Amino acid sequence: MQEPDFFIEGLYITAYSSIEGDAGANAKLQKKRAESIIKAMVKYQKPGVITNVKTSDSWSLFQMETEDGKYDYLSKMTKEKAIKEINSKGLAEELEPILSKERFAQIVMDVTYDITGPKEEKFSVSKFNQAVKKSDLKQAYKIQYYIGNQLASKKYTADAPTKMLIPMEAKYSGLLNNQVVNSYKMKNNNVDDEDYAQMKKLETVDPSNSYITFNNLFCAIKLDSTIGDKKAQTTMQGKIDALYKSPIPKKYVDALNTEWQFRIIETFDTVDGAEPIIEACINKVKSFYNIKESSWQNNLKLAYIFARFKDYKYATNLLAPFIKDEKVPEQVLFAYISFCSQIPELIKSRLFVEALQKAEKANHDKYCKLFGKPFLTFQVFDNPNVKSDYNKAKCK
Repeated sequence: MQEPDFFIEGLYITAYSSIEGDAGANAKLQKKRAESIIKAMVKYQKPGVITNVKTSDSWSLFQMETEDGKYDYLSKMTKEKAIKEINSKGLAEELEPILSKERFAQIVMDVTYDITGPKEEKFSVSKFNQAVKKSDLKQAYKIQYYIGNQLASKKYTADAPTKMLIPMEAKYSGLLNNQVVNSYKMKNNNVDDEDYAQMKKLETVDPSNSYITFNNLFCAIKLDSTIGDKKAQTTMQGKIDALYKSPIPKKYVDALNTEWQFRIIETFDTVDGAEPIIEACINKVKSFYNIKESSWQNNLKLAYIFARFKDYKYATNLLAPFIKDEKVPEQVLFAYISFCSQIPELIKSRLFVEALQKAEKANHDKYCKLFGKPFLTFQVFDNPNVKSDYNKAKCK
């Protein structure tokens, strides 16, 4: 009865009584037992539910319980003789520990779960907990993934994760990790100290789980107030590099590695004589970064860093793959145009022309303000396509 909300479609009851006593009285007890069960389940039943009731004594169970014991001789008798022996010799009280187990009802239900509206959340959480209890991890992962999607789309409440019961054990570390990740996603991908504390705890539970290591490092990069001394930085880099040999896809490790390099650059950006450190970070990123596989957000963030150090060629390479997209973001267009303006040969390229055309459609006023100092010099009109497009735009 503790299952999630359901309707009984079919109810099949077999009511049993122990063998001692009058057969007629036993039949009445069996019927009364069945009726009490039906009454208790009325609120779960649909109208017209099929109810099938049978009654029986527990003779076969009695035989099994008494076999090879003190009362084995009773199990060898016929049922009628055994009952007569018990009643005539007053054995009922002595046999009560056995007989008490044989007064019960067996219930079989055909049910349909009610998962309408908010009841689906209760159903999903219940089925997840059942899968965990049975150590059916494959099923538990499937349900957890589904619940995570429902949480992300705000179809489930924030209470759902709190009711998902996962033991703090190594074999459940993947589920525990996913639970923290779902919490992180519900906070609009903002990591906090609670997430970090959970990840530290999980790393002690299962140090071999690469995903937990990854998330712990991610929290450290985002939340630790300092990056530590050179030794600490080397240790962090070593842990990140080790993830390239783990089951985690390379693009995610690359993203983590990039975040770490950004963090170092930000820390040393205003420090005198830090150019070699920053240059090392930039070269490190170039050594592993896959421009085509990364998101425009990451590429744009990285492009600004390379532009700041006057590596405009790499900055434009980072953004070039997105210019031809139909829904290329406005900020990518204007950044690409700005970086191209520092490379004369790129001003003559078709991609530069296309970027300007899309920029004009995306934000006409901002496009018009590009021409002239301090942005684009009028030398860009050496490209006849740029000049023609500018005249058509009729900037004031």
